[in-house]
Amino acid sequence: GLEAGNKKDAIAATVAKKMNAEGVAVVLVDYRLSPNATYPAYIDDAAASVAFVHREIAKYGGSPERLFVSGHSAGGYLTAMVGLDPQYLKRYGMKTEEIAGLMPVSGQMITHSTVREERGIPREKPRMDEAAPTYHVRADAPPCLSIVGSNDMAARAEENRYFVAAMKAAGHRDVTYFEVEGRDHGSIASKIGEDNDPVANAMLDFIKRVAP
Repeated sequence: GLEAGNKKDAIAATVAKKMNAEGVAVVLVDYRLSPNATYPAYIDDAAASVAFVHREIAKYGGSPERLFVSGHSAGGYLTAMVGLDPQYLKRYGMKTEEIAGLMPVSGQMITHSTVREERGIPREKPRMDEAAPTYHVRADAPPCLSIVGSNDMAARAEENRYFVAAMKAAGHRDVTYFEVEGRDHGSIASKIGEDNDPVANAMLDFIKRVAP
């Protein structure tokens, strides 16, 4: 959830190492955690980080026109919110259209369970409001690759299927649902460093196809 996690954890390191080996630079970021921070502070932190990378990456040999945003679990939720609701990046002088692509992994596409809990709504009761990525579907959002495991958390695959369907219904022309058989909420990301991993391959193919 939005209560734990940091850029030094093993999954983040695994993803970064794999992508680096394939010639993709990776910037790992942190955000304030619940319960010390509440909605929308953690989304704002994610947006500030994306805008910072967009502004500074050229100094390190990167291209701001080839900026992809990704994250696992809570990071997948933040990825989708930053890429779909323009208000967050706007605060930092950036447009969502300046993101080359979004790659949420096992993200909650309804209102995040932590946000619901903060509002006194039972975590198990689904809700879709302004704090839900699916609430903000639109035709001009960045290209998106939505990744889940077939054994992911309860309803996680269904949320992502619906999100992709809603994006298509809104007129979006480059949104893809990718489900990996046998992977659960942890292994969908932790196995990315393995040889010929289907998640890594899908992400790299998406980057190569979409990057200008």
